[in-house]
Amino acid sequence: MTNYWQAIDSAPKVNRDSPSLLRNLLNVFSENLAALKQYDEVDLWDFTLLNLTLQKLDTTWKQKFELSIVGNSVPAYNDLQEFLYRVGNYDNGF
Repeated sequence: MTNYWQAIDSAPKVNRDSPSLLRNLLNVFSENLAALKQYDEVDLWDFTLLNLTLQKLDTTWKQKFELSIVGNSVPAYNDLQEFLYRVGNYDNGF
């Protein structure tokens, strides 16, 4: 279980506006979260996952995400994940 979390925590930061780097980051998170879900309670980590992912993004991606948020509610990790999949695939022509 610790190995999965360490893989997430040590995922490289996306330092530039690059859809391929975003996809790599999302793959690391998705693969290791899928493995962690077998231990249950991953859904309780939403705020932690959201903030950990945001720490891995450069200012440009953070601003784009913040501008995409509708309303005043705190976004969920799933909101960020969907946003990153959408922009990662869109910018690559998928």
